[in-house]
Amino acid sequence: MPPIIYNAGFNMRRKKFFENLGNQLIFGLFVTIAAFIMYAAMSTLVLNTFDLTMTRYVVAEGEQPQTKKIEMPIMKMLIFSALICSSDTVAAVSIVDYGAQPKLFSCILGEGVFNDIVAITLYVAMLSLQGKEFSGQTLWLLTM
Repeated sequence: MPPIIYNAGFNMRRKKFFENLGNQLIFGLFVTIAAFIMYAAMSTLVLNTFDLTMTRYVVAEGEQPQTKKIEMPIMKMLIFSALICSSDTVAAVSIVDYGAQPKLFSCILGEGVFNDIVAITLYVAMLSLQGKEFSGQTLWLLTM
């Protein structure tokens, strides 16, 4: 993702980018954080509520397949949620013509850039907290 963000900085129309900064922040920052929270909450809820198992789980080569219950600690679930909360706007930007719709183009491009920045920041924050036990203090550390 960093090369995409770096390249977007050179290819964006700066004037339109800053004119639409409010819309880009709403979609890029707040929606990405909301998606992260929803992915983490729903994934944890599903894994803790339902008895999900892997069938044909092979421990070592040559052994018989087994059935194993899927278990994932909350901190690993948060890291996974940080990875999947980023959206891909490359396809959307490629079909929007800047000359015909400059505001839409700059909003999509800016949202994608902010989305990637927030996703990278969340992922790095989750990795830094990986060895800690999940608690209220963990949530406080995330806001700093």
